[in-house]
Amino acid sequence: MSDSSNPKLTISPDRLEKQIADYKPLFTKSEALIEANRCLNCYDAPCISACPTGIDIPAFIKKIATGNILGSAKVIFEANMLGYSTGRVCPVEDLCVGACVYNDLNYSPIQIGRLQRYATEKALEKEVSTGKKLFPRNSKKSEKKVGLIGAGPASLACAAYLALDGVEAVIFEKDGLPGGLNTKAVAPYKFHTEDSINEANWILQHGVELKTGVEIGKDISLEQLIDEYDAV
Repeated sequence: MSDSSNPKLTISPDRLEKQIADYKPLFTKSEALIEANRCLNCYDAPCISACPTGIDIPAFIKKIATGNILGSAKVIFEANMLGYSTGRVCPVEDLCVGACVYNDLNYSPIQIGRLQRYATEKALEKEVSTGKKLFPRNSKKSEKKVGLIGAGPASLACAAYLALDGVEAVIFEKDGLPGGLNTKAVAPYKFHTEDSINEANWILQHGVELKTGVEIGKDISLEQLIDEYDAV
């Protein structure tokens, strides 16, 4: 059993996937501004209804248009803590982009996924360069303790929100790396394994504890988890 909550998780830098280019590359600043300013800021925006996580899409796009990248990223992360990866792997053509009103006007729909990637990626880069956290760790600790089984996207997002509320969140993962499908099963032209690990590292920085190499039912029983934690 190993505790990976403190050391930064890494993978080999020589992976072949690095040779595979993005099929939807990161917008430049000019491209992002042009695309963001195309948004009509619909009052009853169908893109929000089509988003499984309910992100206020017109709000985050408007903040990009006004140059408020950190504010844009906060809108996204407050609704979806894994907004960076979902901006790249989500089938937006069938969801928010598919619901964009521009489709009915025979115009190209707003490239919501690419704008979401731009806002989140640039905000996380700024967090690294300045050391200033988008979401400072909660200094008020709850007495509650929650165990999460598996370090896939759902557990990572849930654990992050719990930690931000001061709840002790501990994830148990039987494999050596977190991320679930984002790490193991997404085509590299959409999202590299390294990106998934970087996102997981960011989640852990909010006070989430990750225990790798722990298989429930083998290394620890479900009954033991239920006894030791307030919720599982």
